[in-house]
Formats: sequence, C-alpha cells, structure tokens
Amino acid sequence: MESLSSLLGSKKDFDENMIMILPKNSKKYVGHIREFDNRYTFEYISQDMKVKELFYFEDLGSKENAYNSAQLFQKKWCQNNNMITNVYYVVNNEYILVELNNHHKMKVDLEDIPYIEEYNWRIQNNSPFPSTFQLMDGKRTFITFHKMKYQVNRVHFKNNDKLDLRSENVIPIH
Repeated sequence: MESLSSLLGSKKDFDENMIMILPKNSKKYVGHIREFDNRYTFEYISQDMKVKELFYFEDLGSKENAYNSAQLFQKKWCQNNNMITNVYYVVNNEYILVELNNHHKMKVDLEDIPYIEEYNWRIQNNSPFPSTFQLMDGKRTFITFHKMKYQVNRVHFKNNDKLDLRSENVIPIH
C-alpha cells in the first residue's frame, strides 16, 4: 500500500480543514494531447469553445519536454476552467470528499484513493449510488463504488446517506 503522501499528487490548500487534490490520472482532464511530426498539440473542442495549443520539440529541447509541457498546460487549463473529473479533498486528515457530477459529493476512506484515481465516478441517471463504467465481456457496464470496494450488490448505510461510503457507515449485505 502506498503512503497517503505519495497518493495525493499535486495539492493546494482549500481551507484549514481541507486539502484539494488534483487527480494524477490524465483521463480525468478534458481535451486531447496528440503527437504530430515535430510537436504535441493540446486540443479541446466543445459547442462553446475551441482551444488549441502547440508544443514544438525543438523549442522545448526534446520530445519529452514538449509532452510534459502539453500535460502541464492541459492540467492548468482544466483547473482554471473547472473541467476536472473527481477533484477530491482530504478532510481533517480523516476521509476523502469526492466531487461528482451535478454538485454531488461522496465520502470515502483515505485508503480508497486508488479507486478514486483509477475510475471516473458519477451519479448515473436512475441510481442514487456513485458508479463508473467497466468493460465486462466486451460491454461497458456500470459498477457501483460499493460493489467494487465491498464486493457486494447491496449495502446498508448506517446514517442513510448513500453518498457516504466510508467503512464506518457501510454494512455489506451478503
């Protein structure tokens, strides 16, 4: 198990009780970085905006430097435009608060950071539970956080909060 400090990645103070964590997983940042002959290009296109930034190998000293610069630009641009999936916060060094879609937030244990980093969590249309996609038998399938962590389909929430997935609040039903 990695230490908490090695899992946190880049961070900045949010307030004195919370530390904002920017995910390490590049899939959580919008836009694409593509390689062309002598450069990397960061590009984001939506109905409302188009962003394109070029990073030339020669100007930055190497192909690796160009890629690192493109990644840094992507992360900073996404942060400035609030376009990062699952930004999370360490609260009082006790638990993790994870931003989901539509202003939902889920609480998880500190040791759940690998789950948060690896997958994009959200509230799906007809479910009150945070879930993600996984490929199963070649098909995209929803899997809930509690099924992934506790390996059960059903759980009971002691405080009735379905977004509080900390071990102290969840009772797996076998």
